[in-house]
Amino acid sequence: MWEKIIRALPISFLLLLSATSFASNPAVQDAINHAKDLMHDQRLSSAKSYLDRAIALDPNNVDARLDRAYVLSQLGEASDAVKDLDVVFKQGKYQLAYQYRSEVMFMLGEPKKSLEDISVALSMATNDESKLYCLERRAELYSFFKKPEKALVDVTAAMALKNVPHPKNSGPVLLNKRAHIYLELGDYEKAIADFTSLLATKKPNDVGRARLYALRSAAYEKIGRHDLAEADKKKSDAANSKEYFDLK
Repeated sequence: MWEKIIRALPISFLLLLSATSFASNPAVQDAINHAKDLMHDQRLSSAKSYLDRAIALDPNNVDARLDRAYVLSQLGEASDAVKDLDVVFKQGKYQLAYQYRSEVMFMLGEPKKSLEDISVALSMATNDESKLYCLERRAELYSFFKKPEKALVDVTAAMALKNVPHPKNSGPVLLNKRAHIYLELGDYEKAIADFTSLLATKKPNDVGRARLYALRSAAYEKIGRHDLAEADKKKSDAANSKEYFDLK
């Protein structure tokens, strides 16, 4: 679970940081801009050098501190990331700071604090993109705490958002999350409906169809539809074989 969340962090959080601007003098902003370019290229050590330079010139710069906190966490230095975020919080209550501290707290093995911070970040979110990110993260944390009912509420709210980037990508992701939550809740017919909708979005050669068939098969078994379960198991086996040979 932790690894999944951490792997997802660079894309979602970095996109938000790229839109952030707390500019000061030109030399500081130039260093920050260079760092952002390097962060997008995943050249994190080089980015840190530019951010170190920016912070040396302006120790209280919020943008530089937020970016360096991100870089430090990705370099495995989460405790130092918290120090940068502490400086940010002394400047004010920034939505991104709460959002990012939630990530770092989880990395440091403090999921309760992570949940608290993402809830604050959600309450401060002013656009659907930020709300989507926070709702997805909080749903994952609720699942971590074995609270599928609350996770379902957040995923459903995320699915209702209108002004989100790349809805064709986020829609299936949320649908997949909801299907798994329904499985956890024992609401197998709703899980089947969601898996069926997901399969409809997949092309015949898409990777991942085998797992969807297998999950739907398991749900059919739970409601006593052994014929449909067996049919999906065969489809899963066939898709697995095709995926295996396509990779060879």
